[in-house]
Amino acid sequence: MGKLRTAYPNALAIERPALEGEGNGRAGADHRRVRIQDLFASFYAEVSGCPMEEAAMQTLQTLVDRLEQEARQA
Repeated sequence: MGKLRTAYPNALAIERPALEGEGNGRAGADHRRVRIQDLFASFYAEVSGCPMEEAAMQTLQTLVDRLEQEARQA
């Protein structure tokens, strides 16, 4: 907290609801067992405050499929 106060002198505390069990239950999930698309969609929703649109999900799926295909060929 001391390092944080050097940049933000008015900071009172750090809250981490996901680590305290107050989050939406996804914090304990093993990220290696979650599909990349779902992991990114969760990240997007957390950052933007709204879920990804269907068109964006389809674009993401296309990109992931292409990357996986390239990885298999390499």
